Amino acid sequence: MKLTIQTHEPNKDGYELYIDGEYLFSVDEEDYIRLQLYDKSEITVEELNEIKLQIEVRRGIALGLKYALRQRRTSKQVEDFLLKNDISTEGVKRVLQYLDQEKYIDDPDYAKRYIRSKMKTTDKSLNLIITELDQRGIPEEMTVGLTESYTDMEYDRAYSAVLKRFGSKKLMISVIPEDSDSKGDPFGLEKMTFNEKLKFKNKLVRFLIYRGYQQDIISEIINKAGL
Repeated sequence: MKLTIQTHEPNKDGYELYIDGEYLFSVDEEDYIRLQLYDKSEITVEELNEIKLQIEVRRGIALGLKYALRQRRTSKQVEDFLLKNDISTEGVKRVLQYLDQEKYIDDPDYAKRYIRSKMKTTDKSLNLIITELDQRGIPEEMTVGLTESYTDMEYDRAYSAVLKRFGSKKLMISVIPEDSDSKGDPFGLEKMTFNEKLKFKNKLVRFLIYRGYQQDIISEIINKAGL
């Protein structure tokens, strides 16, 4: 196929590509030089498709960098963003390879930082945090080695969250140890009627379920609360 290139008028920074006299698309000067289009007069279908793909990849990298640098992103988040911006599947693949190679995206590091941050700043369960990572494209197997040090903290975190939400101000200051023999009434149950206790129990269970805590943890807390 015959390739003809003309400069834009009056702006001569861009170039119009024609195949056998029919307009195809335009490129800027950077792509014109980078792809050595100035040295071509004949072109095959395969070469043309590769040129289109490389132009698309350059645009995809620019989009991906802007998106990934705004805040930390996973590969899946960047992939979804690029697809929404009309980057082809093959184009997305090449963009992700570049971003991963240059460490603009790093899923294992993202997972480690995400878990650490959520464990420090929220009362969500480890199970819910892992689910959120899965929704961001981080498979559970990638998080296995990252969660071991937090597993034993689940009960204390759940009970602390319950005390903070439902306990008296005095007992919000510290968590009663799991093996404590304290006969205190941190939730004011002594003043509740049977129906009020039942309503409170249901509210407490919903609170913990919403944060992703497992049934065994919920049962322990219900028993400890005297419900």
